[in-house]
Formats: sequence, structure tokens, C-alpha cells
Amino acid sequence: MKRHIIFACIYEYVCTMVMKKFTFLLITLFSSTLILLADNPYRSYTVADGLSNSTVKAIYQDEMGYIWLGTKDGLNRLDGYEIKSFFYESDETVRQSNDIVSITGDRQGRMWIGTFNGITLFDPFEEKYIDLATLYKGSELPRGVVVGLSIAADGAVWVVTKMGVYILRDGKCTCLEALRGLYINSMAPSADNSLLLNVANKGILRLDTRTSRFSYILKGPDYPAFLKIFQDEKERTWLASSLDNLQLYNPATSTATKIEVNLPADMSLWKGQVHDIKVYNDSLLLLATDNGLAVMNEHTHVISRTFEECIPSGLLVNRRLMSLYKDKQGSLWLGTFNEGALFYNARQYLFRYHPLTLNINQPIRVTGKLIEAQGKLWIGHNRGICTLNLANGKVEEVRLPIGKVGASEDEVYYMFQNNENEILFYVLNKGVYSLNLRDLSISKEMMDMFPPGCTDTGYGKRCAGKYLDCRG
Repeated sequence: MKRHIIFACIYEYVCTMVMKKFTFLLITLFSSTLILLADNPYRSYTVADGLSNSTVKAIYQDEMGYIWLGTKDGLNRLDGYEIKSFFYESDETVRQSNDIVSITGDRQGRMWIGTFNGITLFDPFEEKYIDLATLYKGSELPRGVVVGLSIAADGAVWVVTKMGVYILRDGKCTCLEALRGLYINSMAPSADNSLLLNVANKGILRLDTRTSRFSYILKGPDYPAFLKIFQDEKERTWLASSLDNLQLYNPATSTATKIEVNLPADMSLWKGQVHDIKVYNDSLLLLATDNGLAVMNEHTHVISRTFEECIPSGLLVNRRLMSLYKDKQGSLWLGTFNEGALFYNARQYLFRYHPLTLNINQPIRVTGKLIEAQGKLWIGHNRGICTLNLANGKVEEVRLPIGKVGASEDEVYYMFQNNENEILFYVLNKGVYSLNLRDLSISKEMMDMFPPGCTDTGYGKRCAGKYLDCRG
């Protein structure tokens, strides 16, 4: 009785689906590959994937949603399908102009790029660099290694290099003469309309972007030349040289408070330089260091190696991290030194594609239901049934002694797992069959589901010149 009920269900399903065949085709029939959920919600992008260079020092997402990776040699765009590289070329052909250290977007959607030899301007809509020499004709453009770039409320672009401070405004680029020649190691904006600059052997300089006035506000051994300055997503300004020298700047008092971090025993030797800081959520602050990713709880100041249980702690340890970026979808991007970029999103899934045939001229259309059994996916398609080993991805055909091997006449239209060792499947125009999973033997279970004299037209059953209404 149970098998008769199953056959009746299959019969009703087949009739319904035949009448809706074209709708079904639009949804599933023209899939030439099978999509399988990946094991981990993270992946990496390297030169092998198309990056122009494996050291990623700047990450940015434009208004169109594309992710841009600034590397030691070239700008790279990720669009979800491929990586496209762009290179700046000028009459000087200076290689350092393609060594990218920062990317900042302006109101027009353009990308201001800091490099090891001044700045460049890129239009992501036109996919080309803009000639700054023409845009700021007659002006002295920034030279040297760019250590910081900030766009003020009035649209002025402030560029700080190791050689001085430049302002690009209203078609002119001006160098602040009073600061020309200073060895500036890092810069970040502050919430009080100012820039904080770390000047070698002098301390922290505060520069008011409204008046261009400046003064030294912090000095001493806690502000070494290699200390870097960052502004996070909460508009807080941080000063850090290593994990044991992390300070939070207070713009109201122009002072900085040292954070007494709690390092676990296995991280006590993490004295490497901090290269970037990013807010992950309301309680966690991420720090990119020479020794990997450090995660600080902002309430307890306890530092750990990882921030999600599903990420192995070893994934982010012993990698020299250069940059951090959180995109509009909540994904975290990590730029590394010589190991490409890492991507992570706990709420998203990555997919792995498995071609079911080596012959690209004869793509397989997945038409049957997917069934998981015995560590494999059993897949019905337009030429029969195949299996995909979930452990190694190996694809194998199940020989159907119904029609010619690999012929379209063996189109498996529906599959149903009757028990752990049996799959029932319907072959279009031929009937229902049973597949024994233990020995892969096949037997026909129902000779004819329709009245004598009926023929299958592919759109429904035609009986005595009339279509059989089997939609229930």
C-alpha cells in the first residue's frame, strides 16, 4: 500500500510539472553546473586568482559595490566574477606610483589614491586615471610617500607625505611651507576638524584644517617615529605603535589615554607594529599587526586571536596584516603582506561550482531533485543520473539500462528517496524506476501510469485525440 501511495504522489507531481514545464525550465533546467555550499564563509584572493601583486595595503568599496584592492604593484577591482587590474602610467613611468598605500573616495565617486610617489586620481565609472597635472595645471603636486589623505567638509583634499602637507582645492594644489621638509610618519583626521601628524623626533602635531594653524600637543617616548595614527568608524582617533602602546585621543582636551590591554600568555610576544584598526561591532576592535589579527574587547580591553568561532584562529595568526576594511554588506576584508587578501562574512555563504561534464559542447541540465545519501549527492539530469562525492568532489555516472548511455532519452525528471537504500526516479516518457543504492541495480516499478492508447507529447498526455487533464 505504501508504494502505491508513493507512485500516486509521483504520478501527480509528474503531471503537474509537465503542464508547467516551461516555467520549470526557466528556473532549473538550464543549469550546466551544480552549486554546492562551501565549508567555510571565508576565502582568499592571490596572484593565482588574478591579483597584480600579493601585498594588499589598501581596500575600498565604491558606490557601485565593487571592491578595490590597492597592492604593491597596481590597482585591482573585484566584481564577484573576475579581477581586473589597472596601472598608472605617466611620462615619468615611475613604478612607485603603482605602489598603493591608501584609497579615499570623494563626493563624485572618484578614488584618491596615495602611493609611494605622490597621489593619483581614478574614475571607477570610466575605468581610467585622471591627469592631475591638467586638473591642477601649474601647481606643485604632492611628492614622496603618502602617509595620509583626508577630504574635508568643504571638499578640499588634504594630502600628507613624508615630505610635507599639501592642500588641493579649487583647481590649485598648495604646499604648507611651514611644514615642508618635515619627516612625517603617519596622519589621521580627528573629530575636531583637525589632522594629527606624527613628526619624527618632534611628537604629535595637531593641524587645524579650517585655519591651517598647527601646534605640537604630545611628546615623549610613547610617541616613537614608527607610531601610526588611525581614525575608526566611530570617528575616534587612535595612536598605536604596538599592542602594548595603544592610545585613544581626546579632541576636547588634546590628550591621549593609554589603553592597558590584557594580553593572554600565548600572545605576550606580540610586539609587532600595528598597521590598521577597524571597528567590527559594538564591542570588538580589530587590529592588523605584523603577527596577525588581534581582537580587543572594548569593554574589558582583553585581546584575543580571533573574533568568530567558525574561523580557525590559525587562519589569521602569523600573517603580516597590512589593512582592514568592512564593506557595505558587513563583510570583512584583510590585506596581507605577500599573501593576498582575505574575505570573511559570517552571514554569507560562498559557493563552489562543480561541472558535471567535461564536454562543454554538451552541457548537462540538472532536471531532477538532488538527494544526499551514502556521502554523495545523487543528481538527476537530462541524460541520466550521476553522483557527486561530497568528500572529494568526484563525479561518476550511474549507468541506466533504459536507453542509450548518455542519450537525451534517459532524461530523469524527478527523484524520490523511498528509504536509505532506494531511490525512485521518473524517466520522461518511460515511467518510474527503482535504484538500489547498495548494488546500483535498477528495476522498473510501474509499466504504464496512463490509460492505453495515450501518448506523451511533452506537454501532457494525449488520449483519443484529447489532452488528459491531470492537474487535479
